[in-house]
Amino acid sequence: MIFDSKTERVLRYIELGGFGPGYGVALTPDKQRLYIPLGVPAQSAVAVVDAKTLTIIANIVDTDLLGPRVVRFINY
Repeated sequence: MIFDSKTERVLRYIELGGFGPGYGVALTPDKQRLYIPLGVPAQSAVAVVDAKTLTIIANIVDTDLLGPRVVRFINY
């Protein structure tokens, strides 16, 4: 769902490829992509979305994710 925080209105829904509900959003430091953790029941995955077009670039599926709820970017 695309939500306008100023007007508190839903602007649009994004289909996440049938992988389950989204549990938050992390924007890459360059503001080019959104990473949306997708949990169970469908699969443990993370959707990668183009921030400008709001289209899915990839779904990262890995059974070791175990129902992710957050994505963080850290500097090494």
